[in-house]
Order: sequence, then structure tokens, then C-alpha cells
Amino acid sequence: MVKALSAKIDALVKEYDNRLTCMDGTTARTIEVRELFVSDVWPRVEGDFKRMLELLKQFIQQRLDANNLPGKVEVRAKEARSIASTLVRREKEFDIHCHSIRHVFEQMHDLAGCRIVLQSVDDQERGVELVKTEFCSKKLHVEITGKGGSLWPVRFGAYRSSNHRVGLGAEAADALTRNYKDVMFEIQVTDWIQNTWNKYAHKILYKGQFGEPCRVTQQLVDLLKGNLTSLDVVLNSIHDVLRASKQRFAGVGPNHQAAIAANSALEVLGPEMRNAVQEVIKECVQSVENESFALPKTQGLQYCRDLKKQQTEVMSAFVHELRQEILRNRFAARRKAMIQRLSSISSSRDAKDMISAPEPGTGEWFKNHPSYKTWLTSKSSSLLWVSTEAGCGKSVLAKQLVDKLLPLPGSDSRVVCYYFFRDDLDNSKAAPSALRTMLHQIFDQREDLLTNDLLEHLENAGDTMSESYGLLWNSLVSVAEQENGPEVVCVLDALDECASKGRDTITKSLREYYGPTDNSDGGSGQNNYAPQLGRLKILLTSRPEESIKRQLRFMTSTIGPQNRHVCLHLQGEGEEWIQLIEKDIKIVIEKIVLELTEDLSLTTEQEQALRLKLSENRNLTYLWVKLMHDYLANQDDILTPGAFDQSLQTLPVEVDEAYEKILHRRPNPSQTNNVLRILLAAYWPLSLQEFAIAWAVNFTTPRPEWLQQRIPPFALQDVKPASEEQARNHIKRHCGSLVIIVDNKVSFLHHTVKEFLVCLPSLTIMSTDCMVQSWKRSIDLDEVHHDFLNICVKYLASIPYGNHWNISFEEVVGKFPFFFYSAQLWQFHWEQCARREFFQATIKDYMLSLQYKGVNRRFWHVLRYRVTRY
Repeated sequence: MVKALSAKIDALVKEYDNRLTCMDGTTARTIEVRELFVSDVWPRVEGDFKRMLELLKQFIQQRLDANNLPGKVEVRAKEARSIASTLVRREKEFDIHCHSIRHVFEQMHDLAGCRIVLQSVDDQERGVELVKTEFCSKKLHVEITGKGGSLWPVRFGAYRSSNHRVGLGAEAADALTRNYKDVMFEIQVTDWIQNTWNKYAHKILYKGQFGEPCRVTQQLVDLLKGNLTSLDVVLNSIHDVLRASKQRFAGVGPNHQAAIAANSALEVLGPEMRNAVQEVIKECVQSVENESFALPKTQGLQYCRDLKKQQTEVMSAFVHELRQEILRNRFAARRKAMIQRLSSISSSRDAKDMISAPEPGTGEWFKNHPSYKTWLTSKSSSLLWVSTEAGCGKSVLAKQLVDKLLPLPGSDSRVVCYYFFRDDLDNSKAAPSALRTMLHQIFDQREDLLTNDLLEHLENAGDTMSESYGLLWNSLVSVAEQENGPEVVCVLDALDECASKGRDTITKSLREYYGPTDNSDGGSGQNNYAPQLGRLKILLTSRPEESIKRQLRFMTSTIGPQNRHVCLHLQGEGEEWIQLIEKDIKIVIEKIVLELTEDLSLTTEQEQALRLKLSENRNLTYLWVKLMHDYLANQDDILTPGAFDQSLQTLPVEVDEAYEKILHRRPNPSQTNNVLRILLAAYWPLSLQEFAIAWAVNFTTPRPEWLQQRIPPFALQDVKPASEEQARNHIKRHCGSLVIIVDNKVSFLHHTVKEFLVCLPSLTIMSTDCMVQSWKRSIDLDEVHHDFLNICVKYLASIPYGNHWNISFEEVVGKFPFFFYSAQLWQFHWEQCARREFFQATIKDYMLSLQYKGVNRRFWHVLRYRVTRY
């Protein structure tokens, strides 16, 4: 538990005051206290003060927002060197001497300080009132001017602010009151004009860092303040005029949207302009100050005249450059925001990483294949379609291309992007998501490819951008057709696993871009793209489904006009292809034989029999070989004569047969069924921690009628999830090789596992209680989504929101690891319960009351930008 800072200070005071050796009241004693505090005491509490300031910054900013006070909060803990110089200055200028460590803590009112910089000068009084309301004033222990109390008197220039020596009030957040009660700190309330002016006037007029300022310097510093005030008036006037214009033209349609956009831009412009001014003024002031020191007094009048002329010229140039800088900064911020918007919660990297790495020596035939070489070396756009049956290594090949073969390290002449569709993961099979992800990957590598025109085009689409396939596709083509731009290479793996509507949309786009210009053989009859400009190369993999063949028949047809770009089709249906794939698979078989021989201590005869048995299957695929390895590795009986030979004779011939036998070997069918149901329902690959929590919530008994009465189903501390290692062991024990765990994320070995398990709507569904007769088509998706929706809602309803209203998003994820999934995706599972209308209505009413009830609303409101609909 963190020790309270006030108690820590008391302990340090007691410890170090007892170490003082010099006589009290002497100069030597003052020096000893100062050196001991700076070198030993302050380093032991500096970190605590900084942590307190970070919490204070968040708390004050929240209170400013809640009270509609536009402004920002700055915090600072004094450095050891600054503490030493301040103590020395007070000794010399004010004859104030600290004779104990306690005196230093009481005297140094600004060891920790917060500055509230308000955007409007008119809000000063409200800002002061906020401080008085939220914090407790502290009396001065050492009187400098004889005026004790909460207000610290200002001792320089005409700087308008109010400095308060305060401690935490009763309404401060728990973490503050618990650890930092009774600790004094300073809060200064000012506005942006005063703050900007003071940054430099303080150094020149008060601290005298440039020596004794002459009269001209003082006049220029005053002039600076006047210019800042004038600028503030102008900005506020512009704001008022545009706000009135917005209100006059507000309504519906384009005018309304334009007015909102203009107002949003204006809200950003004010702070940007003010911040930019602060950055420039420092150099101007220092330059003028240096010149004025060297100026003879007799030339003062002429100097002022010349300076006024020069200042006008400099100010004109400055305003122009400032405007350009603001535009550049605005563009950079807009571009960064758009790249973030393009990123999707579906992680194609996760889908790729779950694919096993290729074995050394495999894939060489593809790299040397004439079709691949033609596609890769084409000087313009080209399309390559690789199709073969499931389990033949298409995804492994695609991963190898993305990770090893296509990138050009150290060169900017090519950008590589990819998307791996996964039918067993709901977040990895939408066409717009694929384009968003690939555009995000492109712009993440080369921000300059997101030009101003393209950025405006995407921004103008508003909220529809993320789901507008046409807009995203045109943006991808636009990037590839930029003059002097790089070659854009896209790898789309497993198109057959894309949702059917999205699959048709993608193939239509490919036909219109790459196909012939008339309607023959699948041509679009349209020619919206310039074939001489584009360098968009797409490599597509899929199973040879008839619907895809029909859409892409232009790639293989010899009738009619030529395609606009190079189009090649490698199909795995010919003898040559089968021989090439089998050659690679036999490399994998040899590795598996050697591993099993060592693991099972097989004899030479058994090793030869295993090699022969694996090689003779007529339906040889990578997937089947992988399943046979795991099937034989779990051989129960190796000692009984003939047992291993019998296992070889009964090896499953088809992949579905292998799935059936692997699942029937599981020790507890009911537990296996429960694990599979959670994995089938999951929108994305669950982490082991998410799986453990979902399992625990599912098997924690809720209060009766919790849903109807709209009460928490149970206390969250009653949900006791297993450890990640326990979850891993449980999954592997009950699912075997049908489930893989990569980077602590759980998914099916192959998308065909989901196809094998999910029941078609017309079939009878097995009971979850009975012994499974056949696992094939045994699980109903409607039921699993119903169960998982219950899990999400029960978890969300059990969170004690009232105790955590002031928590950050990162802390939420740390304290409640299943919150992000549940809050993001409960509605997805709700929509899948198609046959449960009454249940749907009850759940939705409950969730609405949960999100908008009392303090819960504040909690969800803080996270509104981080928790969005899938």
C-alpha cells in the first residue's frame, strides 16, 4: 500500500532534523539545512510530488470541463537546482533563513505547483472561485509581507493572476485524498495572455536573467502584452461572428453540416493560434533584449522609430508564416486522425500471426513460377489469383510473401499491405474492413501518400467512410496512381472466407479495374481508370468456388478484347500443380516422421511404415498432415504389440473424419462442448485472460430475476477466473489440436473447424447435456451468441461504476480486462439472437438503463471515444 506523502514528509523531517550539527540561528545552520534538503531529502519525495501533480492535473481538468471553463492545466515540481537558488535568493533579498528541514517544507510554497491557464480573460473570477470551492486554503507559516492567508501576494510586474496555497478538499478523487491529504501545493489561476507574457517578462523583469533591463526594453515588453491583448480581442470577435453565422444558417442538410464543421475548426483554431504565438514570442523578446543592451542611450529615440518599422515588417512576415504553420499543423493533425480512423479493431496482423510459419525449403516452386514472376515484374497494375482446395498451404504461402518475399527493406519504391480473411472470426470477414486495414497499413508506412485531396475526400464522407467500400476502393486506386508514387502490392488471402456480399463486391471491383472494357466475358463495360498510370498489384488466394470463378472468368477467357492489366490465374486442379504441392508437403511429412520417431521412440520398421502411410493418402494436404501429427503424438498405447500398426491402419483419411476422431478422444464431451461454444461465439480471438473471465462468468450463479429487476447479477469479486496457464491447459485438454494459442490468443486451427462444427439452420441441434454422437454440425450459432451475450451483459452489470468514475481508459482495461470486449461487442451478439425477440428487447432495455443511470453515465461518457460500435 502506498504510504501517505504527509506521513513520509513527517518521517523525513524527524530523521534529518536530528542529523543537523550546526548551532541553530547561525549562517552555517542555514547552509547545512539547504544542502541537506537539496541533496538528500528532496530526491526521496520528488517522485511522490510528481505523481500527485499528475493526478491533480487530471482532477482539475475534469473540474474545468464540468464547469464549462475552457482552459488547460500545467503542472511542475521544482528541480533541486531551482530549490537551492530560490533559498539563496530569499536569504539575500528577504533575509529569510530556514533553520530546519520542516522550515523548508513550510517556506517553499511552490515545491509543487499547478497553473490553470484559462482561454478567456473574463473567466478569471470563475477560475478563482473553482479553486476556493474544490481546495482547502493553507495559512503561511513564514510571513514574507506580513499578510498571511490563502492568497500569495504577487511580487513582480503587473502580472495578473492569483496564487493559492492549498490542500485537498473533501470532493477530491479517492487516490488524491488517500495518499496526499494535508500536503501543501500552489495553484495559480491566470489566462493565456498573462501566461504567454509572463513566460518572458518573468525572466527579464523579475529574475533579471539578461541583466538590468533598460527603459526601452521595459516599453517593448509592455508593447508585447498589448499586442497579445489585441490578438485575443480579434480572435474572440471572429469567433462571435462565425458563431452567429452558424446559428443563422443552422438547420438541416448541407448548411447544417458545413456550419458544424466550421465551428469545429474554429474551436481548434483558437488554441492553435494562441500556442503558436507563445512559441514565436520568446525568440523575438530575446533578440530585442540583446540589441537594447548594446544601444547607446543617445540613440534611444531613433532606435524606437527604426524598431517600430522593423517590428511591422517582422510582424507581417510572422503572421504569414504563422498562418502557414497552422495550416501545416492542422493538416498533420487531420492526417494522423484519419490514419487512426482507418485502423480497425479487426487485427489482420493477429490473423496472419496465427498461421504457422513455412518449413524451410518449401515455397521455392512458387517464387520461380513464370506467372508469379510476370505479376511481380510488371511495370503497371497486375492481378494474380492463386486458387486451390482447403489445407493446401495458401495462407502459409501468403504469410511468406508478406513477411519475406515482397518487402524491399531500405527502399521506398514499394509498399506492401495485406488482409487475411477468417471465416471463423466475425471481425475478419468484412470487405470494407479489409480495405480500411490495407489503407491504414499503407499510410502507416508512408504518411505522404495520404495527400490533401485524398484526405478531404475521405473526411467529406463523414461517418459513412468506414463502411463505404466504393470510397475506400477508389482511395486505394488513387494511392496507386499517384505520380512518382510507389508500387502498391496488396495480398488478399482466403477471399472465399469473406462474407458473401463483400466477396461479390470485391470481385466486381477487380473485374472493373483489371478486366476488359466491354461486357463480354464478365467485362464491366466501364473504363474509369487509366491503365497507364496505375501500379496496383493484387495477389488473391481462395478456394476454387464456382461463384468466384464466375466473377473472375475474365482472367482466363480468351474471347473478346484484352484485359486492361496483366491478369494471371494459378489453379490447383492440374497434375503439375498437385506434384508441386506434394513435393512441399513431403518435406513437412519428413519433418513430422522424424519428430514422432524421436518422441515415441519408434523402431526403424515403425518409422518406415509411418512415412509410407502418410505419403500414400490421395487427398494429401498440409492441414491433414498437421492433424495426423497431433493425432499420433497423443497415442495412448505404444507398448502393446501391434498397437501402433493398428493406429496407422485406422488413421482418418479425410479432414472431417480427423476432426471427429480427435474430439471423440476428449475425456469430457460436455466440457469440450462448452469450450467450443465460447470460441465459436467470440468476435475476435480471445486472450487467455478473456477466455478465463468469460468461462468464470458463465459458471457463476446470478441472483434470481436480476435481469427483470435490473440489478447486478452478482458482485464482481465473486467471479474468480482461472489463471492464464490453467485456461491454456483446460483448452488444450478438451480441444486438442483443433485449437491453437498464439501470443496468448485462442483461435481454431483452420476455418474448416468452424464449418465442421456449426449446424446448418435446417438440421436438428444436439443437446448440450447429452453425450455427443457426432460432432459434425452439432452446435447452433444462435444459441452460442445467446449464451455469450449473457456473459457480456452479466459482466458489465457487475462492475462497481460508482467507485471508479474518475478512472482512465487504460486503468479500466487493467482493472476490468473483459470490459473492452463486452462494452464493444455485446450489441453484436445481441443482433445474432435472431430467434429470441423477447430476450433481445429485455437485454436492450437493461443495457440502456445500465449506461445512462446516475454515475454510470459519467463512466461510459469518459470512454465514449474509445468504446465504439464494432
